[in-house]
Amino acid sequence: MEKKIRGKVQETMGKAKQKAGRMAGHDELHRKGTGDRVKGVARQVAGKTEEVVHKAATEARAKIRKHQ
Repeated sequence: MEKKIRGKVQETMGKAKQKAGRMAGHDELHRKGTGDRVKGVARQVAGKTEEVVHKAATEARAKIRKHQ
């Protein structure tokens, strides 16, 4: 869950940098914002993947214990 939250924060900050860079005509700030936004989305995906894998592993362990 923490990765998803941190990812969302990073994505939001990236969007803010993109807009500020675009408004100020500052290409480098806009590019950094784009990078932060993409990293934030990737972090969110990684967090969601961890949650899904953890849930699947927990369910598999429960099924194995049930059949022993």
